[in-house]
Amino acid sequence: MLRIFFKHDRKLLGLLSRCFYQTLKQFLRGASPGTKAVPGMIASIQTYGDNLLRFHPHLHCLVSDGLFLLDGSFLPVPAPDPELLMRAFRHGLLKALLAREIITEQMVELLLSWRHPGFSVYQGQPVQPEDTAARERLARYILHAPFSQERMIYDRSARTVSSEAKKNNGNLKNTPGGATVSPALDWLAALVTHIPDKGHQLVRFYGRYSNVCQGLKKRAAAAPVQDDDKQAQGEDDSFRKQCRSQWARLIKKIYETDPLVCPRCQGPMTVISFLEDPAVVKRILVHLKLREVPGRSPPPASVPRDFIYDPDFFGGLVN
Repeated sequence: MLRIFFKHDRKLLGLLSRCFYQTLKQFLRGASPGTKAVPGMIASIQTYGDNLLRFHPHLHCLVSDGLFLLDGSFLPVPAPDPELLMRAFRHGLLKALLAREIITEQMVELLLSWRHPGFSVYQGQPVQPEDTAARERLARYILHAPFSQERMIYDRSARTVSSEAKKNNGNLKNTPGGATVSPALDWLAALVTHIPDKGHQLVRFYGRYSNVCQGLKKRAAAAPVQDDDKQAQGEDDSFRKQCRSQWARLIKKIYETDPLVCPRCQGPMTVISFLEDPAVVKRILVHLKLREVPGRSPPPASVPRDFIYDPDFFGGLVN
């Protein structure tokens, strides 16, 4: 009953993620009352699931298993009960929707009277700090695309799209092969509903990972460093250098091409320098014929004064 509101007002998706973060922060702060410590959370807002034709708003989150104190130290906190977290999150979201007059009190009473709550919170296995591969797999999963091209087949003659899902859905027509079939136009219309609005951020950072906290951390790093903090800062700098050295591997994984392999001789390449002067970059691209240059000059910005409108020339199509 609530999905239709999120489908037609995409700003509510931001409200969805904020409500869950506030609920999670209250639960984790219960282990350290009286402090202003905050957790760290990265939320990926998604509107699709196994069935692309159904609008299903939900969150995939990476959450720290504790709180970050004001002095930068970390306080581990036991994971909250998913059932209690779900009920508190449902209460906070319904309260926020009711305050914005999006839903009515009668609808809230109806939702709370259901035998099944309609909400769910799933908690996966924790990822250890040194397990880089597991953390990368989890980060890739929470940002996965709405559909997989490998599981999609377009029947040109029937004008239908069949896609193999991880599990069958009784609301759709299931073929013997376990794929769901839908008309091509219906499939495209469903896919368009998952395109975010202009300027809408699908990945949001909260708490310790927010832009505000990161800015405070950078300003603190720019201040004079005490002897006790030099070792910690050195470890942080070495970690950032290691992350910067992974750029070539990440490009190869995402775009399936190695930027450090010469396309002509297939030999290894190294970075010699970085060119930042726009004029120099333009000359190199023009010389290599990699810069698109218009074949003719663009049309004038304004209509010439001697232009005379002749309605007979346009055949009376213009009123």
